[in-house]
Amino acid sequence: MKLVKKWLLPVLICLAVAEAAVLPPHLSLMRDYQQFRQVHIEELAADSLPVRETPTLPERLALYVSWMDDEKVVPSFQSPGEEGQAQAKELIRASLERLAQAGVIPEKLLVDKAADPEIAFWTYFLLWNPESSIAGQTPIGFWRVTADLGDCPVQLDIDQESGLPVRLSLYDPELRLAWKDTAAQAAVGRGFLSLLGLEVEEARPDAVDPGSVVLSVAGAEFYCSVMVSKATLIVELRPGWEMTDGVNGFDR
Repeated sequence: MKLVKKWLLPVLICLAVAEAAVLPPHLSLMRDYQQFRQVHIEELAADSLPVRETPTLPERLALYVSWMDDEKVVPSFQSPGEEGQAQAKELIRASLERLAQAGVIPEKLLVDKAADPEIAFWTYFLLWNPESSIAGQTPIGFWRVTADLGDCPVQLDIDQESGLPVRLSLYDPELRLAWKDTAAQAAVGRGFLSLLGLEVEEARPDAVDPGSVVLSVAGAEFYCSVMVSKATLIVELRPGWEMTDGVNGFDR
């Protein structure tokens, strides 16, 4: 009897400790089941987490054009351009090849001068959509690269995701002869937009800037401008579009 009493107290203490460790989680599970008819699970399944779709190219272009608009504020970050020269060189070389294939720049220029472009300046910039929470979105990246193709300096803005050029500025003494009429300039704009997978609705001379052609883009709130000034070709996307007055835009 004395032996039983000797071991009884330690056994009761062990049972009490075990009950204290097991009972609260068990009671929590019971409460969860009574309230929600299901057991609370701490770990979330991967399928239940929110998925942020990668912005499409048109969406990236729209953000880029908004950033180019002086009247809009787009959160951005620009690198000092201290690293990435090799990547910048590869990007501009590939972009020039695409532009030549699309008929935007002469293939002769690509063969003669763009085989080994000398990079003069490069930087990359990140953009965030101001309509969404900055903390919860992945920034959209673009490169700006300036290179010397012999006596033909060129500057390109390039979409980091696709490697496609989104703006072109090229100096070439022969450009005035190559694209001296609006039909040739319109062809340049169509080729440029085709690279971006955009459909042209209409093209006509710009009433504001003589020597320029403007092209409206289907389903977009921006348009494409092709300008030849002296020996410089500039192809860029511009924000806004007045479609009714026949001065700043197209008549419908």
